[in-house]
Amino acid sequence: MGLGRSQPGRALKEALGPRRIVDVGGQKSERKKWIHCFENVMALIYLASLSEYDQCLEENSQEGVDCTMLPG
Repeated sequence: MGLGRSQPGRALKEALGPRRIVDVGGQKSERKKWIHCFENVMALIYLASLSEYDQCLEENSQEGVDCTMLPG
């Protein structure tokens, strides 16, 4: 490879260091199983689907949360 020609994304990967992707999926009953994945975490990136961000979780309905009163 010539000077100045690096692999695409290599500098970004080196700057970010080790990283892990965790999909918790909003499963309340499973939260204790994945909480250890967040030990020593320095940053989080939260992603939400634009078509689903304002939907109410079923667990909220079961706990008596009125989803119609939530902002959005």
